[in-house]
Amino acid sequence: MTAYDPVLLNSTFPVLFMKKTLFLGIIYALIITTVFGLLFTLTDGGVKHKVSSRADIKDLQCDGVCFVPLKYAEIYNNRLFGHGDFADGGSGLPSDKTDFENFLTYRFFVRTEPGSAYGFFSKKSDYAMKVFADGVLIAETGRVADDPDDFVPSAGSPRGSFTAAAEETEIIIQQANFNHRMHYDTDIMIGPERDIDRYSVLFYIGRTVIFISLITVGLMNLGMYFFFDQKKKLLYLTCLCFAGALNYATPYLVDFISGGINWYISHRVEYCSKILISFFVVAYADAVFEGGISKYLKRIFMAYSAACLLITVIMPSDFYTGISTAGAYILVLLLAVMLANLAVSFKKDRVEIEKYDGLIIYGFIILMLFSFIELINPPVEFLKFIQTETGIVIFTFINTVALALDFNETRRQLDEAIIREKELLQTNEAMVKIGNMRDAFFADLSHELKTPLTVIGNISALTKYQLKNGIANERTVSDLEKAENEAVRLGKMVDNLKLKSVTKFENNGEKTEDLAETLNYAADFCLPLCKRYNNRISVACGEGIKADISEDLIFHCMYNLISNASRHCRNSVIELSGKAEGDKVMIAVTDHGDGMTGSEMEKAFNRGYSGDSGTGIGLTLCREIAEDNGGSIRLSDTPGGGLTVTIIFNGC
Repeated sequence: MTAYDPVLLNSTFPVLFMKKTLFLGIIYALIITTVFGLLFTLTDGGVKHKVSSRADIKDLQCDGVCFVPLKYAEIYNNRLFGHGDFADGGSGLPSDKTDFENFLTYRFFVRTEPGSAYGFFSKKSDYAMKVFADGVLIAETGRVADDPDDFVPSAGSPRGSFTAAAEETEIIIQQANFNHRMHYDTDIMIGPERDIDRYSVLFYIGRTVIFISLITVGLMNLGMYFFFDQKKKLLYLTCLCFAGALNYATPYLVDFISGGINWYISHRVEYCSKILISFFVVAYADAVFEGGISKYLKRIFMAYSAACLLITVIMPSDFYTGISTAGAYILVLLLAVMLANLAVSFKKDRVEIEKYDGLIIYGFIILMLFSFIELINPPVEFLKFIQTETGIVIFTFINTVALALDFNETRRQLDEAIIREKELLQTNEAMVKIGNMRDAFFADLSHELKTPLTVIGNISALTKYQLKNGIANERTVSDLEKAENEAVRLGKMVDNLKLKSVTKFENNGEKTEDLAETLNYAADFCLPLCKRYNNRISVACGEGIKADISEDLIFHCMYNLISNASRHCRNSVIELSGKAEGDKVMIAVTDHGDGMTGSEMEKAFNRGYSGDSGTGIGLTLCREIAEDNGGSIRLSDTPGGGLTVTIIFNGC
């Protein structure tokens, strides 16, 4: 398995992940822009003939979808003429003016095939319109009149069909407008009925896709608003999506579904939704780049937006439409100033740019660019698909992805924080464990050194007295040898305790060659401790028993067990016994003292627990020595009273 450097991974992976994700995000943004641009182009395609001058309209062959701007037709201002008026010659000459007035008549001819069916379609009238083919009414929206009291506008799209009676068909369009101060050129589509039907269906499919996309993205962000923390961002983006959908649904989809709604309601809703779109764009930008937009600019923009909404709601339509273009330019100017202010904030580091804010900025630029291009309406066919609604869709998709990436990055950082917290907890636990091991080491050291040092000290004092008074004998030499042995054993004991503080009481391959000799030595060494309570020690062990553990560790256990037993006995015998059973060696220390209750036996091996004045460490060390060397230890009641401690080691 390959070994990885965790420090290197922690430092490089987030950077590589961020760069890759940002790159993919930019690619996604470009794909979204291209897809919706193509969607508008394809759903607005299929046009065979595009009239671009009055010369083109004079010889218009209607063998496919023909795109006809009515400004190139014959125009009769302030007149509502029909087929009969032209037949009688009473229409007079057409006007040279192409400006739309309150009511007028358009007239042009198309080449048709007799007996063939043809269709007529206009995306939007905004006024009132009647369409005649050879004097027959084929389409009507609203009520055309030369009197404002009789005039009724419509937001619907006029559609109709006719059967050609001759090789040339006269098309007359009457249009009236008393409701809209700004007059726009009207464009119509005319051609074979099947082609016009396909064109109109594609047109509505494209608009429906945009509408559903905005609603879908809005609902996604609404769901995230309920479940995530970045409330303001998600709320404003949700409102922006719904405002865009409302703007787009008015009037296209409503007209398609219901057959038309009141123009005054539809138009006010459409204008108000545009203002709300601008408001929520700014609110969203302020939430994303908090502190990046001057508070004075925000106040000016909010006041201006509120004034526009108020004017649109309460003023007559011919008033607010008369100032709509100027108002739109002011709005775009304010947005541009705020965008510039935001750029300055970025440059001066007043705003912290997050990893995926580049995508959000890209979305803002697309929205601003598309809105401006639609406002100036350049005469470039390639740019016809660029509309504010397209920019809104691209903007919302890109920002939703950016927020999703931001949430993903937050989740990744949270996972890293959880991992680091776990590492910290593990480190703390290790430190606590080390501290406990240190405390245990010093406690064990104090416990194990106390009596041997006392014995060595007593022997040293006795030997000094004997030497000083000239009464040294063979017993003196024996005592010195015992002190020397205890000093050596004490050194090994310290090494074992030190090793145990970090690992285990390991045997290091040493063995006990004669268990009986070891038990007798332990009994002889501990006898002075037992005489304090007038106790004696007996040893019963077979010859030649070997154990797979060092003599020092067995002695260590015997010393602890004999000293514990002696404290609980008076005028008694402490029995040491050893025997071999199969591949095991069993050593028992039996006393006839106070014994232990069941609950005391359960707690006897807990470090620090003592039933008397002891340290509560001796039995714990015995268990650790036994278990660390593949053995075990158990407590049982001595028949007649007392306690028996049995230690089992591996034989050899």
